[in-house]
Amino acid sequence: MKKLLSLILIVMMLMGSVTTLRAEEPKLDLNAKSVVLMDAVSGAVLYQKNALEVLEPASITKIMTVYLAITKGNLNEKVVVSDEAIDSIDRTSTHIALDYDEEVKIEDMCYASLLASANDASNVLAEHVSGSQEAFAKLMNETAVGMGAQNTHFVNAHGLPTNDSNNAHVTTAYDMALMMKSIMKNETFLKIAQTTSYTMDPTNKQPENRIFANGNEMIKKSANRYDGMIAGKTGWTEDAGYTFVGAAEKDGMQLIVVVMKADSASNRYKDAKTLLDYGFENYKQVLVRASQLEATEVQVMQGDRVAADVTFSFAHDFNVLMAKDTDESAITTEVVVENQDDPEMISAKLILYLNYVPIAEVPMEKQMTLYDLSFSATTLPIIMKVLDIFSVVVMAFFMSLVAYSAILSSKKKSKKMKSA
Repeated sequence: MKKLLSLILIVMMLMGSVTTLRAEEPKLDLNAKSVVLMDAVSGAVLYQKNALEVLEPASITKIMTVYLAITKGNLNEKVVVSDEAIDSIDRTSTHIALDYDEEVKIEDMCYASLLASANDASNVLAEHVSGSQEAFAKLMNETAVGMGAQNTHFVNAHGLPTNDSNNAHVTTAYDMALMMKSIMKNETFLKIAQTTSYTMDPTNKQPENRIFANGNEMIKKSANRYDGMIAGKTGWTEDAGYTFVGAAEKDGMQLIVVVMKADSASNRYKDAKTLLDYGFENYKQVLVRASQLEATEVQVMQGDRVAADVTFSFAHDFNVLMAKDTDESAITTEVVVENQDDPEMISAKLILYLNYVPIAEVPMEKQMTLYDLSFSATTLPIIMKVLDIFSVVVMAFFMSLVAYSAILSSKKKSKKMKSA
């Protein structure tokens, strides 16, 4: 079954698509060129349209920018705005009018970047984290790959186009969903993304407060508000069209929606709402009890010796997402052990399948008994034991010689006495 699954996935990728939980998707009325609806927990795709098409993301790029500033930088630190941070962007693009040599707080720049979509603030964050915008783009791409992205190439921290086809700033709806899946686990990111309005204090160059309103209309009181929205970021350039990444939660179920290349802001939000409504109305969470899952025992071998005994199991119950009309009796499971030859890296996950399509991957907990296979722990004790046995044999032989010599000496003395 594992080989068949791999073949299905490869074929789907070549066709420019990704597998979804339903064998047949309904045809939703969507405007955008590319969309994805994903379970935020398992990463399972509930709905997709051209999910692997490479497109320009525009300012949804800033999701990664702010995340890296939070996790790699110091939010309380103040930095001086460089000439490069200001001059490298088109001043007709979105910015907060940062000035040369202005002293700003990194936390303020995070709010400015995510809420106000400020390109100059994004550059400040990039230089703070990596020293240069080029180095930061490299970090963005490395982080994206670590989150599962395969068709993403970030060139800058803000998302403006490069006008260079050989060095384009691009991603896919599927990659953006995978990145959002990882990023929304960060509580500080969620706090910023959920803020509807933020006030930045005056600086050495700006005597007035700056107020940043959240550009995500689905999270604030507006005609496009969506109940349950917990995070999101909009984007737009002439080439990228209208883009959006959002996450919503209802009844404990979290969904991620990505919309790329819509033709208007209203259609962007309309598509996002259509996708989220579809997900919450047609899918459910099913509780899987740990007590019903058997443990898996594995031996890690080094040569012909056992280096470790490992037991994989579940200590807690967990939920998986599936369509409301799913026949739960048709679900099959498989335990996949990875890095089985490495006692430090070995891990296991339970994969749940429905009609050969994975609907969830759940990491298993590990308990391990590690054996010392070093020379001092294995070969040396054997050598010492052999030496101990040899020394006993030698000693016994020596003692027998002493005893034999004593007997001979006693006999000689006895003969002499008789002769006398």
